[in-house]
Amino acid sequence: MIPVVLLALVATVSSASVEAVEFSPERCAEILYEELQGKPAEAFAAIKPLRDVAKGGDERLPGQFIIDPPSERRQGNARDAIRIAADLAKGQGRPSWVSSANSRWIIDRLVTDLSDFMGQDLSPYLCGGVESYVVTLRGYLDQVSTGSGRSLEEIKEAQIERTRGTIEAAHTVMRPVPTPRYAPDLRPIAVIEVPSERYHGFALRRGRDDIRLVLPAAQNARSTVYGPRIDPDLPLKQKVERALDSDEARFKAIDDLLAAAVAGGFVNEVSAIKRASNATEPFMPPVLAKLAEANQILTDDEVRISDALTRGRLAAALSDIEILDYVARAADEEADPLVAQIEATFDAILEARRAALIEAGG
Repeated sequence: MIPVVLLALVATVSSASVEAVEFSPERCAEILYEELQGKPAEAFAAIKPLRDVAKGGDERLPGQFIIDPPSERRQGNARDAIRIAADLAKGQGRPSWVSSANSRWIIDRLVTDLSDFMGQDLSPYLCGGVESYVVTLRGYLDQVSTGSGRSLEEIKEAQIERTRGTIEAAHTVMRPVPTPRYAPDLRPIAVIEVPSERYHGFALRRGRDDIRLVLPAAQNARSTVYGPRIDPDLPLKQKVERALDSDEARFKAIDDLLAAAVAGGFVNEVSAIKRASNATEPFMPPVLAKLAEANQILTDDEVRISDALTRGRLAAALSDIEILDYVARAADEEADPLVAQIEATFDAILEARRAALIEAGG
């Protein structure tokens, strides 16, 4: 008798437990509907005033690139970097999405979708698909900042690598032409006596298109190395990468380029400094102010570099520094308040759904 009673009790308890944890979609929908009227509604209501604030800007900023970027085909991160920088420059301090028609459309669409979601009537299906819905909206929100699936930090790092390359190319073209430092005291031709009648030291060999004067094979095999000796057992000297991840580093990079232009004789130091001092604006960020100085030797007829190759390489380097400066400051700054508030609304919706699932036995 006792075992039968115990089995009956276990069966009763198990049945009660199943009934207690059985999930009810209708109950979940009712709870979520009530939860949405709390924190999610407050977070969503804070979006509208932030949209109005974002429309302002600083009219003193140039509103365009100081250094015109070279006309070239850009792909991937380089294309995203110049687009973001152009939007930020055009926006004069406003968030990048304000200057981008695509980003403005996305923001408007997100606000509309959130409004529809928050204002929907009670439905048994309200709890279903919420996470997928928020993931989809977040995917669009990511494009407001970058215009692609790439993060600002990734674009910044790629632009740093690109800028290092263009800076090095500019320095290379401005360096003086190297002169031979290692050479033999006596050239071989000066110590070999060749009678006019017979060519013992040399032989005529007909090439494909011409006749070349060559040394015999035995003498050709001998070679003498002039110059510094390289120990193959020692590692090659590592190239030090130029730091560009701070305002100070980018400012110094511009200063180094201008100093190289002066040292190479491409621009007169006195005239460059005189003209540059007139270009500096006190309200501009330091890197942009320095770029305004540098722009004089690219555009001003009185002091600009006459050599087209040097001017082009220098312009490309300075342009990449300007693009990097915009992207870096956007990546380093805190999130745009409006974008952050939309993210907060997403978080509040997901938190409300989690609470509804728990209470409804999900």
